[in-house]
Amino acid sequence: MIKKILFEKKGLSILVVSNLWSQENINMVKKTIGLVLPVENEVSIKLSNDIEVRNLNYKWRKIDKATNVLSFASDNFSNKEESKLNYLGDIIIAYETVNKEAKERKIPLNNHLAHLALHGFLHLIGYDHVSISDAKSMECKEVDLLFSIGIPNPYYAKGEAK
Repeated sequence: MIKKILFEKKGLSILVVSNLWSQENINMVKKTIGLVLPVENEVSIKLSNDIEVRNLNYKWRKIDKATNVLSFASDNFSNKEESKLNYLGDIIIAYETVNKEAKERKIPLNNHLAHLALHGFLHLIGYDHVSISDAKSMECKEVDLLFSIGIPNPYYAKGEAK
């Protein structure tokens, strides 16, 4: 199944390439990214599977395993000539890994999906977690934004922070 979904919020496109993703999941991504995407910017999100994410993870990071989310920031924040939007980059999310992690942590799939979509987006705009201070800054931003849409602290849920 491949279906491209373009939303009324200019600048957000979601490509669904796995039939495991539900409309409820798609709506959660729309809601989460809609919260943070400035109108002058554009981002693409691909809701995919472990096989594709594993291949990309190996190609770009030399890590031969699936991961929950990958972000590919645009090099120059400019987009095609026909668009007046700044292209931030791409986010790809693997259903099987996200679903497995949500079950292990005993949290709703959509809560985890929202966290990972937001996490991927923050990478596109320059956040990282290489150092402890950068990780804390990114986590605080995630927690605040997730709270604003009614999602509890994901780090508390898995015992990493309070």
